[in-house]
Amino acid sequence: FLYDLADGRVIDGGLGGGQLPISRDRAILRRKALFDYFKGAFAADTVIITLGLIECWWDNDRQRPLETAPTNKHLLQHYPDCFHFSRLGFGEAKALVTESMRLINDIGAPKKFLITTSPVPLSSTFTADDVIIANMHSKSILRAVCGELAEERPDVDYFPSYETVMLTRDWSVFQEDRLHVSLGVVNAIMSRVLDSHFINVPDGKLDALKAFSLLETGATPEALDLIDQALAANPAFAKGWQLRGICYQKLAKHAEAAKSFSELLRLDPANSHAAVTTIQSHLLADMPDKGIEISAGFLAHTPQASNVESMMALAYLHRGAPEQCNAIVTRVLARDDGEPIAYYVLSQLKESEGNRAAAVVAAQDAVRLSHGNVVFRDWLRELEARPENISDSTGPETLVPAAKS
Repeated sequence: FLYDLADGRVIDGGLGGGQLPISRDRAILRRKALFDYFKGAFAADTVIITLGLIECWWDNDRQRPLETAPTNKHLLQHYPDCFHFSRLGFGEAKALVTESMRLINDIGAPKKFLITTSPVPLSSTFTADDVIIANMHSKSILRAVCGELAEERPDVDYFPSYETVMLTRDWSVFQEDRLHVSLGVVNAIMSRVLDSHFINVPDGKLDALKAFSLLETGATPEALDLIDQALAANPAFAKGWQLRGICYQKLAKHAEAAKSFSELLRLDPANSHAAVTTIQSHLLADMPDKGIEISAGFLAHTPQASNVESMMALAYLHRGAPEQCNAIVTRVLARDDGEPIAYYVLSQLKESEGNRAAAVVAAQDAVRLSHGNVVFRDWLRELEARPENISDSTGPETLVPAAKS
């Protein structure tokens, strides 16, 4: 997966996300985390596979596909004749899905497969076709592959998430970018999947999905009631504590949110995203010292967690200690210059110093590296809308990055 660059860093060709150069140690840690997560497919009794697109970039030497097109200039300079583009046909696509199922079944008991076609359209194409035509071509092939496999194999069933979205005559099914499906619709679809295809669903799972859908429609008190019911039935349900914290954040009850996220981290202590969310909640509750304490505790056992270390820097900035903030951000970016939270914190720091130009550049990097994280994007817009050379004298912003679930 790893491509060595001239400066000693590497790019992981098996990941999306812009092919950012990082240290080899960081890449191996991340690759190990991915392996540890996805090996769960071999122990599962049912595996869900969603087919996304047929436009493929291929490594000629390694005889394997890349996750995304090779656009990084350092990668292309170091491997100038290594990659070629291919648009899969029906037979190739079907063969690849069939082989994926065979590999999953090679370890453990035979699995059942639930296959779907992604409703997310292409935003660009490497073919000579207009993107609308290319997208229809791609989805038609993928939907046909799903249909034929479901018809031929007794261990395969198809779920119509693609049809659910595409045949809904309401643009609210999509997010603002008109590409990604809104989270409320995603959760409504997953509720239908669980209702129609699964038994013995863990306590609270259905309530959590329904609560998430309620949150998307603004019915926060109703969502909180559902989550409390789920947690009463299963207090060890980590996702429930996360959703409870989100509910309280939306209700501006930040101290309660911090308690919920702290329980999430207690239940999932190795999850850096849970740590980020927990630190975030304490900053919103005006408890930066607690945020620093949580950061230090997590970094004691996972010192390479750049996202958590960046949040520690933000906590120091909220505490009124810009020197410590600067030292931590400098250290993080020297080790991992692809961490978007670090650039966000750097932007906050530069704005607090009155350096608007540097704050905007760092905010742009945060938006680019996070692929448009809404918090980073809002912060950039706020910076650009502010009068020149006038910084907020009330201290660092309370906007903090929304962690991944």
